[in-house]
Amino acid sequence: MFGSRRVRGELNRTHPGTPELIEHFVGLLVNEYAQVGAERHCPLLLGPPGTGKTKFVKDYARTLGREFSKIDLGGLNDPHELRGFHATYLNSRPGHIINALVGCETTNPIILLDEIDKTGTHRGQVQDVFLALLDPDNHGVFIDGYLDIPYDMSTVTWVASANSLEGIRMPLLDRLYVIELPGYSAEQKLAIARDALLPEILGTYGFGFGFGDSVDIPEAVLERLVELNQGDPGLRTLRKWLQSLVTKSLVANLEGIELGLTPNNLASLLGLDDLVLNQA
Repeated sequence: MFGSRRVRGELNRTHPGTPELIEHFVGLLVNEYAQVGAERHCPLLLGPPGTGKTKFVKDYARTLGREFSKIDLGGLNDPHELRGFHATYLNSRPGHIINALVGCETTNPIILLDEIDKTGTHRGQVQDVFLALLDPDNHGVFIDGYLDIPYDMSTVTWVASANSLEGIRMPLLDRLYVIELPGYSAEQKLAIARDALLPEILGTYGFGFGFGDSVDIPEAVLERLVELNQGDPGLRTLRKWLQSLVTKSLVANLEGIELGLTPNNLASLLGLDDLVLNQA
């Protein structure tokens, strides 16, 4: 129904080991088609840094064939940065919300409100912009201060991300549907490293066209890599380490050198210090 099987299959391929998260977004897709005009809550991806919040939303948009944009809210103090500066102001200009739509060149993008918990000192005023935007009584109508005309936002899909709920005011939180991402287990990291991260990194080196095909990262090495990474709930460090191993392997192949990549010499190849090794 509505391509939900295709979306589920593609997200399972790019984000293995995250079935619950995928089902949340498959449900979001179905609700958008089945409840046009009904009140909808904005999903809030809640989790520590590096747990793939932005990448997941970007891949979700790509799978649907829709444009993606991200509005960075970390440290944002002035609500006018979002809703625009009136034309009578000095240096007047449209706000980030309208600019995100203009950049997407479409009326139905998926827009990520990134780090909505980290808005600055005027947090209430900034978050009130989204409270009004998500208010069903406004029927998705938004007025940018610079353009000063109503704009229909009802076809935009909003997704928010946060590291903590502490920075989000309760009225706005009532409009959000919290999806917790506590971090990846060792099994999930191994599956993602093997089935998603490694093919993606190899692809940047021409994997499938002869150049990256000679790189071999054994399963035992991936398992040790995940073990060394157990103190990190996210994937950023794991991705960085994999990138380094692929680069070293390619250089060794080009120079005719045997890298001898094994679980035992992995830490020395990556230059990991004793602190990381002791934590593992």
